[in-house]
Amino acid sequence: AINKAVSAAGEAKDAADAARTSVIEYRQLSDDCKAKIAASAAAGVVFATQSDIDTQYDSVIAPALSDAETIPPLTQSDIDWALDIINR
Repeated sequence: AINKAVSAAGEAKDAADAARTSVIEYRQLSDDCKAKIAASAAAGVVFATQSDIDTQYDSVIAPALSDAETIPPLTQSDIDWALDIINR
């Protein structure tokens, strides 16, 4: 169970880091992309702002990562595994 928690925490952190590095502004999107976003939102797809993502990271993920009893610190092997998945 701890390995799964470590893996999930590592994946979440890497995903949050990847999201932070790929932020673009809405005004930079094409009209077609904006229309697809609007259609998705109308269909009930939930979108999060960067602020929403940061809040969840700060309030949920970061505290779990800093508690070595709940989730042990990530090893280089954990990081390499997550990066391998992201880079596929």
